[in-house]
Amino acid sequence: MKYITVDSTGNIIGMYLSEDDIPTVSGITTVKLSDEDWQSVGPGYTYANGSLVPPAAKTPEEILAEQNVEKIAANTVKKAELIAAASDKISVLQDAVDLEMETDAEAAALPLWKKYRVLLSRIDANISEDVIWPKEPLI
Repeated sequence: MKYITVDSTGNIIGMYLSEDDIPTVSGITTVKLSDEDWQSVGPGYTYANGSLVPPAAKTPEEILAEQNVEKIAANTVKKAELIAAASDKISVLQDAVDLEMETDAEAAALPLWKKYRVLLSRIDANISEDVIWPKEPLI
């Protein structure tokens, strides 16, 4: 049997598959669903007057706001990943310089990688537009 549990405001708070009846809890309504209703219910659905109520369609503004949040999150993750990779590279190059074991290429690369990391740190990733990322040093 397929059940949902609903709070006093009609919010669906649980979905259950059970061979047994779901115990009654004060303030919570248990509703047995048909196979068709079970397949259709999803995030944002509510239950009112004996029926499942689908969520209201999102406005264009709500859709844009969600896309902006996703883009900002992606920008923030990418910035952190690029800074971490640059820091790893700088760490090894700096070790070679500190131990006077650097090659000419390593000595030339170190300031380029440091500049790249500084440029990355100055990027505002909290924007929903595409970020123009600095180019990684080729050395």
